[in-house]
Amino acid sequence: MIKNLKKGKHNMKTLLNNKGNSLAEFAVVIALMATLAATGQVKFSQAGEGGKGKKSANEIEKIAKAGMNFYNQANTDEGAGRFPGQNKWDQNVPTGGGYTGADNATAVATALADVADFVSYKDATRGAKWCSVFGKSTAGNYIHSENVDPLAADDAGSRVGPSEWASMLDLVKSPFMDGHMIYTVIAGEPGTSPCMIIADLNDPSAEFSVVQP
Repeated sequence: MIKNLKKGKHNMKTLLNNKGNSLAEFAVVIALMATLAATGQVKFSQAGEGGKGKKSANEIEKIAKAGMNFYNQANTDEGAGRFPGQNKWDQNVPTGGGYTGADNATAVATALADVADFVSYKDATRGAKWCSVFGKSTAGNYIHSENVDPLAADDAGSRVGPSEWASMLDLVKSPFMDGHMIYTVIAGEPGTSPCMIIADLNDPSAEFSVVQP
């Protein structure tokens, strides 16, 4: 009887040990699941961001095509092609600002070098050389309320950029929370057409398009 009790105690001890092993294994499984879930969440997040990047690039392409159509129409109607917001083909956007140089090629090279370092929507130094495509004061197209506005004032020269863009296509928005569709135009010169660069303010270095007829 005592042996049976001892055996019973032994069995109980073994059972407890088995439970202990099960709990340990269970803890390991839970830890692995947590790790996999976290890894999966990161990969899903990265995939989501990648998807937004692709959508942003597609939206920029829409704007670039509309800008080229506008240029061609201006060439027909006005005798010289220009991009939305340009008061004249040999003037910059932002008006009186943007990128300049000894000639068009130098200014374009300067702009492209600057875009490569324009990696944040918080960069007010570089942002001041760009305008909102559809106007940051346009309803539904405001800069995110928690962010500092880094852009030049909405183009409002004799030919208003946001209005001319709106005549070509419906409002196009960035898929990124901190994004915003922006552009800058380098003036043309005799024998050389103006150059327009369109980007997403979320990270202009990652998503941009260059248009020069």
